[in-house]
Amino acid sequence: MANLNFGAAQSEAQLSLLSAILLYGHKSSDGVIYASHHPVRLDGGQPIIAAGKPLTIQGLRAMQSLLDAAGQEILPPNVLFNSGGVLAWWIPACHRRVFFRSNDDRIGTTSAVVPHPPLVMVVSSDAGWAIAALRRNHRPNADTALMRAPYMNVWMTGKQPGRICTGNVSVPKDTLIATMQKWEAAFFDSEFTHPNDRKVVKYSDGLIALTADLLAGAFKRFPIRCLLPLGCTLGEFVRAGAPEKKGGRHE
Repeated sequence: MANLNFGAAQSEAQLSLLSAILLYGHKSSDGVIYASHHPVRLDGGQPIIAAGKPLTIQGLRAMQSLLDAAGQEILPPNVLFNSGGVLAWWIPACHRRVFFRSNDDRIGTTSAVVPHPPLVMVVSSDAGWAIAALRRNHRPNADTALMRAPYMNVWMTGKQPGRICTGNVSVPKDTLIATMQKWEAAFFDSEFTHPNDRKVVKYSDGLIALTADLLAGAFKRFPIRCLLPLGCTLGEFVRAGAPEKKGGRHE
């Protein structure tokens, strides 16, 4: 195979089935343990998969190079990881509008522009969606210790700490770089309703009180001193967001 074209310019009538790759594994698991490459021949106008050969490492690398060439792009500076259906990026500290529909009288139903800490967001192809905070407002590395995101509707424990409770929020279908702003909008433009954990921030009376003070304009910048450790590094956070194998579940 010398060229791989995913464009729409080629019509189906111009395409012919040339070869096939067969994947083998056990029914009880989702893992692939063997692969073979087969030529395809026509018999009475019908494609027939002929005898094949084991797929070699060299063959896999050749396929990967074709796929990489088809999807090459310059990564934006805020992208931290983009592979295997997992996309991670960081969001510098900023002021942004948020919305609330809380039963707590200190917040109620309201919206306001408030300061936010620097953040990391991870999305995956199996609808995994998580967020964490950073102590410093610069690009993190794999060993950077993450902090708990100071928001309602975020789980702080389980297999993927920082996992966002989707509820009835409409989220993008893809984990492409072009959808990052849509994922951010899905989070910030939704209505925050209640804390999912008793200990989200280090603040007198907890997250509700901090949120109320932010809404009241008590801070020009988000008070980083109020952040609590999430208990993992960026590298661990990204790995926790990887798509689960068949039969897995979120805690």
